[in-house]
Amino acid sequence: MSNTVKRIIGAILLAIGGGLVIAFVLSEAWFGVIFGAFIGLFGLLALMYPEDAFPQKAKELPQRGMPTSDDES
Repeated sequence: MSNTVKRIIGAILLAIGGGLVIAFVLSEAWFGVIFGAFIGLFGLLALMYPEDAFPQKAKELPQRGMPTSDDES
């Protein structure tokens, strides 16, 4: 997925989270404010760091017990 698509998804999440925060502040539902802020935080992180926004494919992740390049054996 390209960085542009990840930034668009991040902007959408940030807008949804911000809207939820405003709506829940006006209705004084403070748990909802935390929920909206949590969603907005994911959107903000996707905007700031698009290359890290979504996890890698499973085949690219090292498996437990596999030797890495810094092993000396």
